[in-house]
Amino acid sequence: MSKETRLKHRAKPKKQEIKISEEEKKLLEKMKDLDKGPEITNEEASVLDILTKRKTIDQITREFNLALKPLGKPILSKDQILKLLDSLEQKMLIKKIEAPIGTVYVDIKHLRYKKFGTDKL
Repeated sequence: MSKETRLKHRAKPKKQEIKISEEEKKLLEKMKDLDKGPEITNEEASVLDILTKRKTIDQITREFNLALKPLGKPILSKDQILKLLDSLEQKMLIKKIEAPIGTVYVDIKHLRYKKFGTDKL
């Protein structure tokens, strides 16, 4: 059988309509509001991506600026990164911890994982 013949005889899948009751729609609307976290900027989201483990301000600044350099964007100073970290701490997304090496920052989800073994709490 030739390749052209096989392609012509393929069965087309039927589209199925998804039926959602009004009760389920209301429940979905309520759940959508529950999943919302605090509004964060692109820079704050980038810092959260960097914070997979405990990191000092020097480590965070270095990693953040390494991502900006190839894009031709201006790099941020330690003070600017500290402002971003303070705003994330106020939004309860990260935590500042005093350690022997100095002040370290850690993502709250990472702390939950270390403490409870899951990030779905």
